[in-house]
Amino acid sequence: MKDRQKYWEVLGDKYGRGWSNQAQLAMSTRELAFIVRNAEEIEAHRVLDCGVGHGRILAALAACPPVSELAGIDIADAMIASCERRFATDKRFIGFSHCDISTENVPFKSGFDLITAIRVLKYSDNWPASLVRLLSVLRPEGRLVFSMPNRRSVNRLWKGHIHSTKTTHEILDAVVSAVGCRTVEIAGFSRLPDLLYRFASEAPLAAALEASEAAFEAALGPTLFTRELFVSIEKRSV
Repeated sequence: MKDRQKYWEVLGDKYGRGWSNQAQLAMSTRELAFIVRNAEEIEAHRVLDCGVGHGRILAALAACPPVSELAGIDIADAMIASCERRFATDKRFIGFSHCDISTENVPFKSGFDLITAIRVLKYSDNWPASLVRLLSVLRPEGRLVFSMPNRRSVNRLWKGHIHSTKTTHEILDAVVSAVGCRTVEIAGFSRLPDLLYRFASEAPLAAALEASEAAFEAALGPTLFTRELFVSIEKRSV
């Protein structure tokens, strides 16, 4: 946990630069559309983002008309400070708090309509336990949107800066059922290696990546071989 926390503390505000070039912005747009659509479908008023980073997801949710109360947690104080600065004048934000969801409970009262945990749960081998902690503050029939690396993606051949757990559709289905939820949707938004996205700063290369991704999706369907599996689940009523 300390190595993971140190990595994000050092990255700090620089994390936002990872979503700044043409190709990454296009991928981000697709991801955010998935999240916002889930918020709109249930008319989410109270939302929580786990792993706030520089506020990319929170900014999209803040622009969603039903949303009236937002909160965020992160393992890195540098990320929390970044979001506190970014959203300082928006009174709908009820607070940001340090939290390692792999070992700690959410430090906000329950009753959230929507919780997001994008590229967060994968850093714990026991990620289903983290899922349970998040679900404990989600209202019945609320939605939790999270992502996990796809074990069947070509990206499994590259090692990241930090160890991450990979999964499959079958594992996801079993876990979602075990934690008392139903799967609303599973989606994927990119298949090509992350390295290509990092260097696609020019519009022509970004357009080529987009065209390639569209061709792969048409041929392979929405999730086969995608890098990350984006999952929307609904908490069943007791």
